[in-house]
This record gives sequence, structure tokens and C-alpha cells, in this order.
Amino acid sequence: MNIVFTILATAMLSLSALGAQGNIPELPLVELPNTTIQPADPMANYTPSSISENQMNEIWNNMTTSLKDKDCFRRAQIWTWDMFDFYNVKSMKIFIHYTNKFNRELDDTSKKSKKGLKEVLDSRLMKLLSYNKTWDFHVAPLVQLTNGEYRVLDKSLILAYDALYPYTDNEAWKLIKRPATIEEWTEGLMIRGELLWKAKKAMLERDMQEVSVGTPKYNELKAKYIELGMDKNDSIDIKCHKAQSIAEVDLNHKTAYCFYTVYPMYYYTESDLRYFAFGKTNQSYNKPVSPETYTEENYRQGAENYVQTRWNYSELSDAKGEFKLFSSGDFAKRIKKAQR
Repeated sequence: MNIVFTILATAMLSLSALGAQGNIPELPLVELPNTTIQPADPMANYTPSSISENQMNEIWNNMTTSLKDKDCFRRAQIWTWDMFDFYNVKSMKIFIHYTNKFNRELDDTSKKSKKGLKEVLDSRLMKLLSYNKTWDFHVAPLVQLTNGEYRVLDKSLILAYDALYPYTDNEAWKLIKRPATIEEWTEGLMIRGELLWKAKKAMLERDMQEVSVGTPKYNELKAKYIELGMDKNDSIDIKCHKAQSIAEVDLNHKTAYCFYTVYPMYYYTESDLRYFAFGKTNQSYNKPVSPETYTEENYRQGAENYVQTRWNYSELSDAKGEFKLFSSGDFAKRIKKAQR
């Protein structure tokens, strides 16, 4: 995922909720095939450190920001390694997975004609339509506190953490950096999709006005309008479903809009997650796997051969590329410990 930080900042905008409000319509989730062996739980044999709020704040204040803010997985690898190396803290990573449904129904909105929308859409939403990019996933460090709560430490992003639905314009524009609960983090990241839904609603209404009622084109537009819940709502609330592993996510790219998963600190990208779930196959793991991949043999191969219990030096070396020029300090020297 190549995401420029300023794009996300632009994306965290909102309009006031008008009229009816509701959750965005989704299809029933597809369950994993009923087999004796299931994809392994990535957290089953991993015990993260439990830290105080004061220690979390110390870690947060010392997280490096000398980064390009280009690749989230490289940032997350740098930050979790530093927590381990400097504080002996075993952290986790939280992945948010944007499905094909999200990308095609919402992200693609920014590629459509914007003719006539300036009169009906907020200028900030119009700006979002100019800069929006498609996300496949996003990842950030996750820590556990001594009281059992979790905090996401996403130091490079400014998000509208206080904009809980239904939010006001001012709440959605209050973009801040701070440790966040899982709900705050996922909700903050979903505001972009909720805005794109509003833009698509305006586009469909515009397009329906330009064709005759009852024609095939009108019926097609109207069907999409109803499918997305736009006939009943003026704003929507997108919820991220919690999944145990990426195996559940890949089954539901056509049904739901968003998922999140939690993994030990060692896992780097979605490809790592798929190797752990399915083992090695002939597929590209940069995209969802085919249904034929869900076999006991593949589950067993993944659990036996692709559990990550230590740092991968090659991935740490790759993460170094996220540092700004001449800003990595002794990172290259410190990660050599992972070769032992």
C-alpha cells in the first residue's frame, strides 16, 4: 500500500448527518468451510507484553517520525522493532483490510465524473474526490495495557478520533495524533468511506435525473441506489468486522466493506498473513485467495511452516527504506541482532 500521509489527512473530513442515519447495508458474512482443521489462530501461542499507561506514553513520545510516511507496513515494522529493542516490549500489529467491495463501491467514486457536484457537495468533500487513493490494507502497532485495554499507536496519521457517528463537521475536522482504542482507530479510518458514500449518492441522484424514468439505465442506477441504502439514509456508519485471521477476510471481499485482524509483531504484510493461513501455493498473495485454497492440507502447511516467532531480518532491512534520507541512525546496526 503506497499512501501519502497528506492524502489521509485530506480524507478525514465530514458533512453533518442529515435526515435518516444507518449502518451501510451488507450481505451476510460467509463462514469458513466446515473442516476438521481450521486456519490457525495467529495469537494462540503469543503473549504480548502488558505495559502501564505511563510506559505507553513514553513509547509514544519517543516513536521516530523521521519517516517518509509512504508505506504503513514499513513504519509499523520500525516502530514495533524499536519497542522491542529499546523497551523489551512484545507488541502486536493491527491490520485493517479494505475489501474489494469497499474499493469498488466507495473508492472508485473518486474516479467518476464530478460534473454538477459543486452545488450539492461540501468543498472539502470535493477536494477528497480529487485526492482519494485506493487502500488495500493499513497496519499499525498495537499494545496491551495492564488494565487489559488495547491502544493503537499510529504515530504518522492524524485522524478524527473524536468523530463518533453521528458526528458533526467540527468533530470530523478535529484531526489529531494520539494513542487510540481499536474502535476509535477503525472508526476514524472509516470516515473516508462514509464520505465517499455521500458523494456516490449525489452522483447517482444526478445521473438518475439525466435519464428517463423506467429506462434500463435508470433502473440500473436506481437498483444501485437502493442496494447501497441511499433510498433510506442520508448518511451511513461503516463498521469494521473483527476477524481471527485473513482467511475470514478473503472469503468476504464481496460481502462486507472492512475487517480488522490482530497478529504478533513479527508479521509484515498481508502476504505474511496468507502464508500463515494457507501455506505456500501457486497464487499471488498480494490479493485474496481463491475458494479452492481453503483445505485442511493448506491450513496444516501454514501452521507448521509459516508461524513467525522471531524477527525476519530481510523484512527489517526492507523497512529501513521508510526512513527519510540520512535519518535511520543506528537502525541498520541494531537489526543485525535479528540475524542471530
